[in-house]
Amino acid sequence: MKKIRYYLLFSFIMALTVLQAEEKRQPSPEDMHTKKWEFLVKTANLNQQQAEQVKPVFMKYEEGLWDLHKKNHPKREPKNTPPNYEELNDKYVERELKQAELLRDYHAELKEILTPETLHNYYKAERMFKRELIFEMQHNHQRRNQGLPPPPMK
Repeated sequence: MKKIRYYLLFSFIMALTVLQAEEKRQPSPEDMHTKKWEFLVKTANLNQQQAEQVKPVFMKYEEGLWDLHKKNHPKREPKNTPPNYEELNDKYVERELKQAELLRDYHAELKEILTPETLHNYYKAERMFKRELIFEMQHNHQRRNQGLPPPPMK
């Protein structure tokens, strides 16, 4: 009888540990690309043919942005080391220029696939996705500060 209690208690603790680990899980870049892509197709009202043509261009752009972010993510310095502001500023401007080049190439490829009106709706959907993502992050941050669990991922 005692063994069964210990097994039940152990199982309960393991289940709680797994649930807590899932709550803290950050979405992977692939998860975010998928979520964004689904939002863009739905919100910009792309038809099947347009979606098939745009998706490789979208993925190329997103992966380029993600690579740029990973390469330029500042490394953490020891707490007592003052940051090199000149280097940080130069890296910031360089990253913004590279991001603008990626956007220019992205736009040129999309222009060949989509009509001007559809492209406008597509860009509008991208901005909406960013706003909703920021709102969701702020909302989740407030919930954590209040000691509430984050809402389940959609």
